[in-house]
Amino acid sequence: MCGTSCDGREGRKKSRDKKKKNDNNENDKVKEMVAYAMEKGVNYYDTAWGYHGGNSELAMGEALSAYPRESFYLADKFPGYDLSTLPHKEEIFETQLKKCGVEYFDFYLMHAQSAEIFKHFKNCRAYETAFELKKEGKVRHVGISFHDRAEVLEQILTEIRPGVTEKEIAARLQYHMLCFGAEKMSFDPIVAVLDVLFFLRYER
Repeated sequence: MCGTSCDGREGRKKSRDKKKKNDNNENDKVKEMVAYAMEKGVNYYDTAWGYHGGNSELAMGEALSAYPRESFYLADKFPGYDLSTLPHKEEIFETQLKKCGVEYFDFYLMHAQSAEIFKHFKNCRAYETAFELKKEGKVRHVGISFHDRAEVLEQILTEIRPGVTEKEIAARLQYHMLCFGAEKMSFDPIVAVLDVLFFLRYER
């Protein structure tokens, strides 16, 4: 499985400044990129509720509609970091399915998990909702999009353990690699982000 994230660092910057309408020209570019990626063997696509001002799911759904559903893996995320979404878990999920034009997600991740944000997900029972969606066949794997220290990941995995019915849970982790020596140059140090999707196995 080889994949790509569909957030777009520059696109996210623009959407923070001003939410843009879904642009046909941009969607055409997305289709071209997906076509190239599929041709080269990329079969995992990661989108989210807030990417590109809410347009990423629509663009990916349109681009991926040209391919058989079994030919790619699609990941989406519950945006509980936005506290206004917490009471609307099921409604948001169904909207995400519709925007992406699919009947199920291969991976449904709890977005941007950290020690603080996890508290909100826990209080609104977001993990329990995701596991129920898995039982209904609308999610193949429940997982975590994680942005914190290793001990926090261990804490989260321990606290959600009672609701996990399988041996594994998916975890999207980020490695931030600093380009050292850049202080000698005329620009700021470069930070590259590598996203890796793991399957973390519980010990019985």
